[in-house]
Amino acid sequence: MLTALVQKQMFVYYESINQLETAYFIMFLICGGAYLLAWVLMHFLAPRMKQISLD
Repeated sequence: MLTALVQKQMFVYYESINQLETAYFIMFLICGGAYLLAWVLMHFLAPRMKQISLD
């Protein structure tokens, strides 16, 4: 709920100064950064895979 409110206020602000593309640029940076952060966290927190032998 809070995130939607902040996003809406940001878009309203940048639309009022005729810089809507800046708002989209910021949102794409945040989304891309969140994706990369999630990948890094999963990479470091997931257990290492080891090859098993079927002897």
